[in-house]
Amino acid sequence: MLAVGVTTFAVGHATSPAQTIRVEPDGAPPRLLDRSVIEGTMLAPAGLGSAPNRLVRWDDDELIPLDETPAPPASAAPQVPTPSVAPHGASTGGFGLPGCDAFGWSDLGLGGCESFLSGYGNGCGTGCRYWTDNIVLFSGIDAWKNRADDDGQNNFGLRNGINVGLPVGVAPNIGFQVGGAWGVYDLQGREFGNTVPAEHHLFGTAGFYKRSDVCCGDRISWGVVWDYLNANNFGQNGNQTLDLHQLRAQLGYAVTHRDEVGLRAMWGMNTDTISAGGPVFLVDVVDQYDAYWKHVWQTGATTEFYAGGPGGQTNLGEIVLGFNGQVPLNDYVSMYGAAHLIPGHESGNPPGVEKRFAEDLWNVSAGFEFSLGGKARAANVSGNRWMPLMPVAGFGTMSFQTPANTDL
Repeated sequence: MLAVGVTTFAVGHATSPAQTIRVEPDGAPPRLLDRSVIEGTMLAPAGLGSAPNRLVRWDDDELIPLDETPAPPASAAPQVPTPSVAPHGASTGGFGLPGCDAFGWSDLGLGGCESFLSGYGNGCGTGCRYWTDNIVLFSGIDAWKNRADDDGQNNFGLRNGINVGLPVGVAPNIGFQVGGAWGVYDLQGREFGNTVPAEHHLFGTAGFYKRSDVCCGDRISWGVVWDYLNANNFGQNGNQTLDLHQLRAQLGYAVTHRDEVGLRAMWGMNTDTISAGGPVFLVDVVDQYDAYWKHVWQTGATTEFYAGGPGGQTNLGEIVLGFNGQVPLNDYVSMYGAAHLIPGHESGNPPGVEKRFAEDLWNVSAGFEFSLGGKARAANVSGNRWMPLMPVAGFGTMSFQTPANTDL
């Protein structure tokens, strides 16, 4: 219940099922229009005679009258609440919005993760009834290229995987995520060397994270994960094997309910070697240092743009550019797309501007995600609680490169 003075507005959390919303016996349940808009009845304050009830809409942080009934006289009726005032002394969340207790979200009977966490759930955001609610499956097309392909074909194929988020009982709001992906590329083989078998990539990701919770004024999100890659039939000749590790971290700050800015970094933890008819070459993860901006649209779609700089022993570029997008089709299925580019500089094999495309490093992917817990939509930039924060490693988030003038 949202209470200001003696005026009461029957309201429920927009991401909760309708049957869990609790209202007073004389109040009509609100209608859920989407994840950020609620309609309901603001009950007339007691003691004001014939003052009418009002049909209103709560749209994110604004209370909007929907009927033609004039408001009670200013001397008798309280003012429409503004987002900067927390009712009954409740804590005020970030962006001038009342804290969770002011909305009664802790009393909605959402289940949360209390049974799993032994009381760590606070009622804010979207909890979990079962750990399977936070499983994401994904499947799509994936294409990538780096220096190991020289100026020849790129690597096009299919990529499938799983990502799981779990609450950690030792600390509130801290989650653990683990996931993996399997990619198969060059399905028709290649021109040189080991021409028949396809190229296989196995990625693994595991680590800890914390989502922001803008409904409670918590603007900070962070994640730290370890990534692993095993690649078989790698290179232009399809005869190499790789094992690489990296550390990936990000720190985000929610500047509004729908916008987050932050920093992201990747560091290689080891190197591997490959041979090309005698010479042995070093292969290393390309370190990346990026700044990003993420926006959640009113439909629940999410877009993210990032830019930064590459580094490391085998880096052949000067800038990192990229995009990630996700569009929910319903509560369970989303479409995703991503693009990642580290353009090569003005050397090549042979050196020259006309061959620098041979040093380009890029990745393009698109496909579908399946949320087993029906959490495909995002109500705000915090996303759904306990869903994994960091994506499973892929060529965009774990780029690797061979030195200049390598021809495998």
